[in-house]
Amino acid sequence: TLDAGVVPVLSRGDAVWIDADNDGVYDATELPIEGVTVTLLDGDGNPAVDADGNPIPPVTTDADGRYSFENLLPGEYEVVFTLPTGYAWSPSNSGGDDGLDSDVVPTSRTAPTGSTGVFTLSPVPVPDTDPNPARRPVTNPTLDAGVVPVVSLGDLVWIDGNGNAALDVLEPPLPGATARLLDAAGNPARNAAGAVVPPATTDSNGRYSFLNLLPGTYRVSFTVPS
Repeated sequence: TLDAGVVPVLSRGDAVWIDADNDGVYDATELPIEGVTVTLLDGDGNPAVDADGNPIPPVTTDADGRYSFENLLPGEYEVVFTLPTGYAWSPSNSGGDDGLDSDVVPTSRTAPTGSTGVFTLSPVPVPDTDPNPARRPVTNPTLDAGVVPVVSLGDLVWIDGNGNAALDVLEPPLPGATARLLDAAGNPARNAAGAVVPPATTDSNGRYSFLNLLPGTYRVSFTVPS
């Protein structure tokens, strides 16, 4: 009557990369990003523990953008990526292949933006035709995150005294002008967070700028003081 049950220990991970074309798919020419912090939570949003009951510390991606969490028991988990400064998340689950697309979801029931959402980690069943259950895979490296560099645009408005459409040395800047950022269709543009970009007003040096934008096609409309 003295039995022993054993549970397969598992691992989970994959990569973080720079999604240069912002399509949510890890293309062959796109580069990994090193030093991104990745945290593993359990299904309730608490720090996960390993098969020995030890807390699992956050890890950082290596030079190949790779990360992994080892020695895990089957169960519910959630991977949370910390967004690097100067980047935004690329579209999630747009590639149709968990090994090549970004898995970061907009919201999660337990974690903020940057989460994969809660998933169940379990051994993959062996085919019925395989007589050896020891051949079942216990590693699942398919949780990726794509990041997109955010950009900015802007410059200045000045009084073109001689009308030559060039900024000459003695021509003064124009403060108080309004600049509006539009998308390629002429609609109010949105920033990397999805919010409408508010108009900007030129400062005392005639300068204006729009920050935290995704790469794309834009146009700027100006209104000058009367």
